[in-house]
Amino acid sequence: MSETVDALESLIEHAAEIKNGSTMSEAEALLKAISSWSFILAVTIWCDILSQTNSTRKVLPKKSASVLVMQSEFKIPEKFLLEH
Repeated sequence: MSETVDALESLIEHAAEIKNGSTMSEAEALLKAISSWSFILAVTIWCDILSQTNSTRKVLPKKSASVLVMQSEFKIPEKFLLEH
């Protein structure tokens, strides 16, 4: 995320130097949006959800996985989502 912020700040500086108000304004708005608490919280929640569901996704294609294993794997993200 810090690389994105750095890139937007550089873009804002460059746009100011070449007097490109449109680019500068859009980069500032984007920087403000991704720096907001709600955006950071949403990204964090999505990261947690994807992390929980990724292990379940890995079990599904295995032919050796039993139905009981798959059921228990599905309960992990379900429990996580209900708790959060």
